[in-house]
Amino acid sequence: MGLLQLLDEYHYKRLWEEHGERKSLKELLLKVFFVFMDLVRTDVFPPDWLVMKMLVNQILLESLQELAQPLVFKFLEPTYQFDTNVSGLD
Repeated sequence: MGLLQLLDEYHYKRLWEEHGERKSLKELLLKVFFVFMDLVRTDVFPPDWLVMKMLVNQILLESLQELAQPLVFKFLEPTYQFDTNVSGLD
């Protein structure tokens, strides 16, 4: 969570440049989404640590806003068919 919190727009742009190929980007996004799914499903913190849970949710939300950009531009463009494998439900 600490690393995600430190990332800014510049870091995400560099990440998208490094994973410019559609297949590489798809693999990265799937890995990140599976980690996020585990974080949401698992109780990482004790029930009374409300502030930490809220902070994790805020960090996940900010990260998801950045992760949505390559999803829209690389997987939802009119020239591409929607790739259902991005959802990880195959």
